[in-house]
Amino acid sequence: MTLSRDIREFVAGHGNIWNLDINVACEEFFEKRHKKQSQPSLDQIQCQKGLKYGPGERHRLDVYWPGTVDISVEDLTPERPVVVYFHGGGFRAGDNDISEHMHGNIAKFFASRGMIGVLATYRLLPSARYPDGMHDVAAASRWVHENVARYGGDPNKVVLIGQSAGGAHLAMAHFADLLRQPKETSTFPRAIILQSVPFWYDLRQDRRRVNMRQYYATDDHEDILLKSAGGAFKTAAHCPPDDVPIYVTVGEFDPEEIVNGNLMFIQDWLQRFKRMPHFEVLKGHNHISYALAVGLDDDEVGPSIVRYIEGIVE
Repeated sequence: MTLSRDIREFVAGHGNIWNLDINVACEEFFEKRHKKQSQPSLDQIQCQKGLKYGPGERHRLDVYWPGTVDISVEDLTPERPVVVYFHGGGFRAGDNDISEHMHGNIAKFFASRGMIGVLATYRLLPSARYPDGMHDVAAASRWVHENVARYGGDPNKVVLIGQSAGGAHLAMAHFADLLRQPKETSTFPRAIILQSVPFWYDLRQDRRRVNMRQYYATDDHEDILLKSAGGAFKTAAHCPPDDVPIYVTVGEFDPEEIVNGNLMFIQDWLQRFKRMPHFEVLKGHNHISYALAVGLDDDEVGPSIVRYIEGIVE
């Protein structure tokens, strides 16, 4: 299945320019596409929303699971792969639901493939301060590890996905060694997927500069970049290459800041481990289109992730 012509033309029409207006246009475009497509019924996919993983208002998760799974059964076998998705939003915006179908489309898609889909949000600007994001990601991941079995999910088959800012927090948590679970038998997380992550910040951009100065509570640009996801990787004293597989993706039309940051990260990874990480350019997509398109009939990215996960958890 390939992307439909109207999606390819819509994305290509904006090129690799990214701003709030284009973000809104993308959300509206894909929301209309999902509304035109039949949606799974409640007997096919079930969900619980607003589950708390911490004390804050933003410490919330939504869990989706196949309708064939009866979570009231006491001896439910926890055998299904689990996908946890941390949304983007420039450190200032985003949520588990940003419209009727977005980002629920992602969790519903994985549940429709027999997995457990989890959406997790985290603290945002203007109140959030470094390192709130990575600690929230770690806390949400810990909740999933401890509770997902009640939904039929295997806590040793959990794949964490972070998109844009959510991916930055996820990467920082991983490089700070906050995601490991204490049990010796644990293989958590099984893999980490980093989508269009700002490993590096172009602080010449007004909006990025204002947000990062506020989030890191400093005007020192060198200190901000040192604490970015890319900076955290360069200074991390652990993170062996075969410990947790990392799958890095960018959109073909991702903005230069994202592309350049990912290329820097890959170069640093190569220098450190003498091999490439799993890396893919998502053809025909921009900064968020691949996430918003998940679950559409012509979606390619969702099925590709499913194949990757199936290969990882076998």
